Amino acid sequence: MGIEDYKKDVMAQNTETNKEYRARLREEGTRIPTRNENLMKTKINRDNPIEVRERDEEMDCFAKRSARTEVKLQAQLVEIKGNARTFKARRAEYDRSRGAYESRTFLEASLRLKGIKPVKDIEGIKTQYEEGEVRTSGGELPKKPQPPATMVRAYSRDIEAAGAPVA
Repeated sequence: MGIEDYKKDVMAQNTETNKEYRARLREEGTRIPTRNENLMKTKINRDNPIEVRERDEEMDCFAKRSARTEVKLQAQLVEIKGNARTFKARRAEYDRSRGAYESRTFLEASLRLKGIKPVKDIEGIKTQYEEGEVRTSGGELPKKPQPPATMVRAYSRDIEAAGAPVA
């Protein structure tokens, strides 16, 4: 049997990757223990200093990996929360994109909701709306978003003050 025959035999064998093997075991209903479970189940000879050292090194390595993963996840959560826009900011952007701030009906309804009687011309209504925004939020939108619970309470008070029902 030459090298070519050996290559053909190897190529004919059904090889599966570690991922495929673990997937096949899961399909069969076999539970695959985690690395930590394997580590904790391992019986070691406490009298053998080499085994003790190797196990301690493995446990230290596992603890360091766990700590690194935890720090990484916490950093990702902070980044996600830092980049999250408030509902009010998202809503304002959506309204701007569909031209709501140029719509007479939107502006009139918003002013009435705030208890302001709109004037007849559209330019006057826009001016009233902008002045109302400045009065209620100190500008178009707050630069530093407030916590969501605070915004909800403030929004609910504004609606109650205007006489509209709160859902």
